[in-house]
Amino acid sequence: MQASDGRILKERLEQLADALGSKCPSGKGLQVWFEVLKGYLVADVLGALDVWATEKTKFPAPAEIGRICAGFLSDRIEREAVHAKAEFGQGAARILGNPAIARLHLAKIWAIPKPQMLKGGDCHLPDWTGRRLNAGAGASVNTPQDAELEEERRCMALQDEPL
Repeated sequence: MQASDGRILKERLEQLADALGSKCPSGKGLQVWFEVLKGYLVADVLGALDVWATEKTKFPAPAEIGRICAGFLSDRIEREAVHAKAEFGQGAARILGNPAIARLHLAKIWAIPKPQMLKGGDCHLPDWTGRRLNAGAGASVNTPQDAELEEERRCMALQDEPL
């Protein structure tokens, strides 16, 4: 809520107090209400007051309305997450269902460099730690054969093929 929403909150609290036969908070009491509920949308606060009026017969405390607003916020976050997941799923289905995109990925995979062995057992590619492999004089570094690399590249490319 924003400072300009204080008047709306006051009017709705007066209506609720009148409906429930209670006394409406005034002055500093309204400041407490506003401070407790300022982190929520005014529509959620008004909706929470409506929910309270339909379910309860006593005037609410600000914390009780805050709990209802937190539930509204949680529901909204979950709905947005479900919507985002559905959008992602549609995009993934479109991408995976398009063989042209799979061929594009295949072209990128084919561009992965092959390890080139040097004299003395050194390898151009870094190991898993990011350091260059250096086996030293007279030692050998086992690298996959070209056929193995080709098969691995082909399998990686096929991951994008539609089933």
